Amino acid sequence: MSHHDDPGGLLADIFASFGSGDMSDWEDHLADDAICIGTDEEEWIQGKDAIVALMQTQMTEMSAAGISVTGGDSVTIEHGEMVIVADRPTIHLPDGSSTSVRATLAGRRVEGEILIHHLHLSAPAPNADVVQTELTVPQTS
Repeated sequence: MSHHDDPGGLLADIFASFGSGDMSDWEDHLADDAICIGTDEEEWIQGKDAIVALMQTQMTEMSAAGISVTGGDSVTIEHGEMVIVADRPTIHLPDGSSTSVRATLAGRRVEGEILIHHLHLSAPAPNADVVQTELTVPQTS
């Protein structure tokens, strides 16, 4: 297993793999029973082997297209062995534009290393577009 005891560093390595197409720095941190959820309706993947196969294909495609991801200001929460990292990374597109997405990693520490049980990366959508009604949202400063 590659050495990852820093949750933010592990998430940063995941983001870097979008641009490089190389998942070798972190794929061994996926638990056999992991689940990964993406933006597309069909992106609900269960099991390490299925996640690695799909993500390797997609990361190779994105890397070849010139797409990269940079992290924002990640938030890490740890309670005992439980580890959660959330971030608002930016996806940089080949035409020079970018968009913010959301990412969450949830796992646990095993012998000091982080074992990922859940990954989530998706593009946010306005509530009105999803539930066809306006909802109250937090005020931003």
